[in-house]
Amino acid sequence: MAFKQFEMMNFRPEGFEFPVGLSTLIVSTGGEVTRNVAETTNGGTQTIDGSNTVHAFSSNAASAYFSSNTGLGYGLVAEVLAIAGGGGGGWDGGGGGGAGGLYYTNSAVFSNGVIHTVTIASGGAGDTTGSVRGTVGSNTSITYRGPAAPVTGNVVAEGGGGGGSAPGQSGQTGGPGGSGGGGNIYNAAGGATSNSAQGSAGGTGAIAGPLASGRAAGGGGAGGIGADGTVPGTGGAGGVGLFYSISGANTGYAGGAGGGGSGYPPGHIAGVSQPTSQPSMLSASGPYGAGTNNYGGGIGGGYPTFGSPPQAYAGGLNSGGGGGGGGGGTGSGLNGGSGVVYIRYITSNTENTLVETEFYSIGGANSGILVS
Repeated sequence: MAFKQFEMMNFRPEGFEFPVGLSTLIVSTGGEVTRNVAETTNGGTQTIDGSNTVHAFSSNAASAYFSSNTGLGYGLVAEVLAIAGGGGGGWDGGGGGGAGGLYYTNSAVFSNGVIHTVTIASGGAGDTTGSVRGTVGSNTSITYRGPAAPVTGNVVAEGGGGGGSAPGQSGQTGGPGGSGGGGNIYNAAGGATSNSAQGSAGGTGAIAGPLASGRAAGGGGAGGIGADGTVPGTGGAGGVGLFYSISGANTGYAGGAGGGGSGYPPGHIAGVSQPTSQPSMLSASGPYGAGTNNYGGGIGGGYPTFGSPPQAYAGGLNSGGGGGGGGGGTGSGLNGGSGVVYIRYITSNTENTLVETEFYSIGGANSGILVS
């Protein structure tokens, strides 16, 4: 049997319409070629932001996986932001929930052909019955499905700690987590961060004495610790989060929630109005309650006024913000915000070749039916 010798750049077996291993390279004879960085990528909601491709994962849907293939001997280098679920707020003068852990890198490497499962965290539940504290948020993760381990390895952002509750006038501390939850009004300490690279500790609550005014502390955020409660004053504000533009818009993530407030008598209530709806940005506080929401952190509730405590607010959806601490007088803690993942990489680049070379492309000058 005779064998034919084929040159690498002109390999078109007899009877084949297109060359074997068809490339996505754009045809060029001038020494410059523009090619997709990844020949194939899958998973999440894909958008284009300028010269970048962004994969967004906001729920555990069927598309919550990521895979890529550069067609080269090395993997896809990408920017990754992963936010865990925020912790739930404490009950009855409860501490604010800690923010979910924030993981960020601009140099993640996804190995060719490896499928990665993306798990999006839910926020922790706020305490509504007077237990120890709000529930810790769940983890957000990017994990590979074998057999070959990726270069970067698994990514895990750790859930935020719950805010301390105040059942029976006891000093329940904030829970540990990606960022720690705030302590309750009975001089309770805040929870520690379980990973200092992802968050901060919660603050400490304060009370003037038995049956006196008390202010719970804020939960920690990715960018700073939760503020202590102060008497007189308001509950501690949640720790600040961090801003990123990975999605295409400059957005704040992983802010801690404000602590709730309580006081005897009601005449001590400060003259600060509770917002009628959760503000999308900026700080806000109610009578004794406090919080910041520019990073998705919830707002602490205040002491009852006319039989109804000023409302606490939950952490923002897909922000990883902590849930607001409940106000005094059996105010319920609010839920922490859910997590999110973004993967961003350069869509295409232009390379200079050392020699003038023609490349096959779909529908290009060198494709089509082979003329016999």
